Amino acid sequence: MTEVRGRCAATTVEAVPSHVCVCACVLWHVQALVFAVAHKSQLSKLNRIMVAIFVGYALLAVALLRAVGTSGIVLASTAHMLARIVVSWQYLQTFFGQRDVPFSAVQARPAAHD
Repeated sequence: MTEVRGRCAATTVEAVPSHVCVCACVLWHVQALVFAVAHKSQLSKLNRIMVAIFVGYALLAVALLRAVGTSGIVLASTAHMLARIVVSWQYLQTFFGQRDVPFSAVQARPAAHD
């Protein structure tokens, strides 16, 4: 196992892609659902929010790159994806809440099979 050491902390190379892949997968699914159900005017507002999140990501990436090296880009990307997931998730909760349809991560997960 190869270790990468930055100025802040050590992490394994194998761990970085796996958590980024999980975030990307969740983001893709949540945003796909948002774009499937949102009205055009709502998408315009959401896109403006996503642009603001991207600007925050770019600033954070530069700051973290200077502070901790290339690990900063991974950290900034993770924060960027998490922010997009939160905004999309909040939209979905509002969307389904207006239709009296319960929407919960606990209820959305598959049932356990014995």
